[in-house]
Amino acid sequence: MRGHQRRPTVLAPAFWGDSDAGGEPVAGIRPTSEPDAVIRSLGQAPLAHNEYDTRRHFRAVCEEAVRAATALAAANGLLVDD
Repeated sequence: MRGHQRRPTVLAPAFWGDSDAGGEPVAGIRPTSEPDAVIRSLGQAPLAHNEYDTRRHFRAVCEEAVRAATALAAANGLLVDD
C-alpha cells in the first residue's frame, strides 16, 4: 500500500495579465438594439424544419448574452448613458 505522497506546489500563471501594462481606456459600452444581427446575416440555419423556431431560439440566446454583457458593463461602470 502506498503512503501519502506530497504533491509538488505548482504556481498558476497570472490569468488576467499584468495590471501595470496600461493600455487604452475603454470609452464605454452601448448595448445593441439588434442582438441577433450576426446570426441573421449568415442566412437560414440548417438545424430544423421550422425556420421560425430556429430564429426564435437563436434570438433568445443572443438577447440573453446582451443582457449579461450589459449587466457586467453596468456593474463595472462601463455602460454609456444616452
